[in-house]
Amino acid sequence: MRPSFVILFHAETKNDHLDLLLELQAGGPLASWRLETVSENLDGFSRVQAERRPDHRREYLAYEGPVSGGRGRVRRVDGGTMHVIAQSPGLVEFSLAGQRLRGRFTLHHVEAERWELRHEHSTETL
Repeated sequence: MRPSFVILFHAETKNDHLDLLLELQAGGPLASWRLETVSENLDGFSRVQAERRPDHRREYLAYEGPVSGGRGRVRRVDGGTMHVIAQSPGLVEFSLAGQRLRGRFTLHHVEAERWELRHEHSTETL
């Protein structure tokens, strides 16, 4: 079975955002990044600032609903399979095959918890 990914719209009182969850190790927890955009429409994006967040349980691959501790609600925006192309400290290169997101992406570590998500090959509409 191929590793999976999901993008969740996380609605909070003042901090709506998208969460990118990646299964970087088959069967392992989901690596998580908060994407610095509130838009669910990622059409045409090439770069998005991201913040590394703690890993999430695999249940989030299919979960929609309230988040514990009164931290809002999540709703699935996209999901599918993924393939890790290369991974090293500070860099994750991967491809996604979702309903909306397709193609090759990289996550580059900038500093501290800050990363940048880049869509490397934008031959397909996101």
